[in-house]
Amino acid sequence: MKKALLLLAAVLILPMYTFAQDWEFQTVLPPDSSISEIHGLAFDGNGNIWIGSYRAVVEDGNARNYIQCYTPAGNPCDGVQRVYGTEPADADTLLRFAPITGMASDPDGNILVSTHGYRSSVAPHAWNSSRAFVHRVDYNTGDGLGVGDITVMRTDAASHAFHIAVDKYGDIFYSAVFGGQPIRMMDADFEHILNVSDNRAEFARSIAVFTDDNDVTRVYQPSNFGTSFIDGQDTTIVGGRVEIHEGDFIDGFSVIDTMSIIGMDPGAAAVYPGNGVLFVPASGVSGAPGGDPERWDALTIYGIDVRGAGDINVVDQLTWEQGEGDPFNPVYRALAISPDGLSLAVGGFTTSSYVQLFTRDSVLQIETSAGERLTDLPEGYNLGQNYPNPFNPTTQISFEIGQAGMTSLKVYDLLGREVATLLNSDLPAGSHSVDFDAANLASGTYMYRLEANGYVLTRKMMLVK
Repeated sequence: MKKALLLLAAVLILPMYTFAQDWEFQTVLPPDSSISEIHGLAFDGNGNIWIGSYRAVVEDGNARNYIQCYTPAGNPCDGVQRVYGTEPADADTLLRFAPITGMASDPDGNILVSTHGYRSSVAPHAWNSSRAFVHRVDYNTGDGLGVGDITVMRTDAASHAFHIAVDKYGDIFYSAVFGGQPIRMMDADFEHILNVSDNRAEFARSIAVFTDDNDVTRVYQPSNFGTSFIDGQDTTIVGGRVEIHEGDFIDGFSVIDTMSIIGMDPGAAAVYPGNGVLFVPASGVSGAPGGDPERWDALTIYGIDVRGAGDINVVDQLTWEQGEGDPFNPVYRALAISPDGLSLAVGGFTTSSYVQLFTRDSVLQIETSAGERLTDLPEGYNLGQNYPNPFNPTTQISFEIGQAGMTSLKVYDLLGREVATLLNSDLPAGSHSVDFDAANLASGTYMYRLEANGYVLTRKMMLVK
């Protein structure tokens, strides 16, 4: 067995560093630790923290699920009471909470909540697990802004539980906890766009997403996948990994890494704004890492710069504030980072756990290539953001090509359908610009795509009429 462990260490060379703790523990949310089994966390447009529990609370003999907003000081948010779900007559307008399996915030600061089933609006508020939903909640009032049905049946009577993540354009990525389903992508109106992955066999607890300045998206899927390492007669199985998909909705997504972050079995994930650093706690299924407790500390949340297949670097970390009330390592099931990058909340799932809030004085600065394609563009190639953006109905798109050649510039809708060809001809090297008139198109988000000399760049733009 010792040889197998040495082989594992040789295969997975990961520099580990001792960090000054830039993150400082601030408080427990809520202060009375009344919410346990945390399965959802999100920072809203006011910088407040929304918390959702998987388990229902019993009030007046009735089991109900809810989410609640807290200020960074730990106080309930002014003007926002607990948000309960009910069984609505119109599923497009009201909320229908049952066990809460994930939370995120959209670009407007509103809260998205994924739930496994719904509860009746009348006592005893029985749980119906046959459907699954994503809800949008107004962060200032707690009112429901819409709900999307994402039911994928596991059996004839039980849907899958889902986790969600949102990119900078409001597109929603979601994945099932149980295997047998792909990662899916839908737009802000809850309309399906594409499948990011094939069906996954293993169990997964979370999902995270980052879209860079070139509109290349990375989707991070932690799972309990077991990797076997064989040396002679010895076999070591290391549980847990983070599978990384990269691409966009036009070309689709492909797996770029499965081996770099193994041995953790994380149950939560979040991406640092701006630089794409992936934050994951070392444990999410049990109170210890999934197979390599000597590499990963169960009380630690790691910030990892994913540079490409097999190339990662630990660039930051923070430690759960272990107190007298923590008799064992927490099982982490929720993680969120504020849009300004100065606050981080992590939630435990075990009954003795809660939410801990950490802050830092300055933004995490690193030299990173996270979010770039594995084959970087050579110098001289660039696709600029259209201007103005949003626009109505005309805008200008500027770009650079480093070598003369056939060049095309096309526009697509969110279903991947080509709606305009702006350019398709030989061009000299250098800077160019093209005007786009969208008078005949409907309001919405569109993707424009530049192809030149075998290189492809894409960006999004928004038409508002």
